[in-house]
Formats: sequence, structure tokens, C-alpha cells
Amino acid sequence: MDEELKRVEDMTEVELDAELRKYGVDPQQLEGKMLQKLFECVGEQAARIEALKADRVASTEAMRKALEAIADNDGESCQRCEGNGRLWADGQAHPPAYDGLTRACPSCDGKGRTYLDVKEIARAALTARAAGQGTEEK
Repeated sequence: MDEELKRVEDMTEVELDAELRKYGVDPQQLEGKMLQKLFECVGEQAARIEALKADRVASTEAMRKALEAIADNDGESCQRCEGNGRLWADGQAHPPAYDGLTRACPSCDGKGRTYLDVKEIARAALTARAAGQGTEEK
């Protein structure tokens, strides 16, 4: 088989045309069919490229929305420390005049505000992206 392939590869265009005609194949028709197939393949590749571009746009849009949600998040007042960022070290309730030791609130890391969880935002963005992919034709 390799020898036959090598023989065909070494043929000139005239010899190849003669060989094709020997088997009843018109070289011009063959060229037309090959060009048609080539155009079909190019069209399929172009459609794949457009689908990839659309996927990238959807992915970029989902990421942009997630980043906006993070950037626009001013947080909420921490309910555990009531926005003070500190808790009494002994963990007991005390009147406002109490002057004991305090520690940083573990719920808000001493900031007094809680923020959207980045993992939840990323998960929502990925879920939205996956839902968008399910509606597109592939």
C-alpha cells in the first residue's frame, strides 16, 4: 500500500489525469467535488469558530457580572456583633457601660460588616454560563 501511495505521489499532473481516466473518473469533476467538500469543511469550521466566539462572549459576560457583584457589594452590618466588629471576650451579654475585654468578631473578622461570599458568586456565574450553553446549538 505504501509503495502504491508513493507511486501516485510521484506522478505528474498529466500522468495522474491519465490514471484517473483509466478508471473512468473525470479529473475536472473530481476537482469540483473536492472543492465542494473543501468549502463544506471550511463552512463547518467557520460555524465552530462562531460558536466558540459566542461561548467566550457568554463566559466573559458571566465573569463581568460576577465581578460587578463583588465590586458593588458594600456588605451588611454583621448581626453577631451588631456592626461593632468586636465581641466581649467572655462571650456573655453585658450592658453598654461594661468595660471588659473584647475580641474580634469571628463572623466578620472584626470589620463589623459581612460581604457576599465569593464562592457563591462564582458558583452562580458558572451556573448561569452553563444554562446559557444549554440553549445554544452546537
